[in-house]
Amino acid sequence: MKGEMKNGMLVERQKNINTVKCNSCKYAKKYDYGKKIFYCNNDRRKDDMGKLGIGELPEESPEWCSLREG
Repeated sequence: MKGEMKNGMLVERQKNINTVKCNSCKYAKKYDYGKKIFYCNNDRRKDDMGKLGIGELPEESPEWCSLREG
């Protein structure tokens, strides 16, 4: 799997879809409310909540990620 930089973020070609790795995305934010909860802070996200995961970030960006190209 080869990666390339796009707007300062690592983009990898997976499953014929360009995905942004959340762990290198500038919009991924962690909040600690007793648990580590990760959210997407991108204003252009298609999901109202922007929740990425609890405890750890997902392996690839979610389907609603506005930075995905497909």
